Amino acid sequence: MLKESVSVKKKKTAKPVVKIEIDDDNLINLYKKNLVLQEAIIQERVKLTGTKKNIDKFSQLLSEFLEKN
Repeated sequence: MLKESVSVKKKKTAKPVVKIEIDDDNLINLYKKNLVLQEAIIQERVKLTGTKKNIDKFSQLLSEFLEKN
């Protein structure tokens, strides 16, 4: 068997659907349920940029993920 090597490249997309900015500490606190996602967004600890529709979809997806884990 031949294995292909996997590479990850950091690059910018031309038009991201949603851009999220979050510090590592805030991300850990969200995962540990020490911080509520909606409060973090209001307090601008989590910054989402994009269209309103895409931001709503992404925040709903993220909140469901955090609830299940």
